[in-house]
Amino acid sequence: MRNAGNTIASASGDKTVRLWNLEDLTLDALMQEACAWVEDYLEYNAPESDQALCDEVKQ
Repeated sequence: MRNAGNTIASASGDKTVRLWNLEDLTLDALMQEACAWVEDYLEYNAPESDQALCDEVKQ
């Protein structure tokens, strides 16, 4: 059984709610999620200086 103190919830404007298990969450996993979320923005809308922000994150 997991400790409830190791779980957080996040919500977004599109009414999506996500539960995060902090025991399993690593910085690499968090970076992969974040980069997947902003992938299209970085490719098509971000300033040129920001477009390579996720290039080194393994997906």
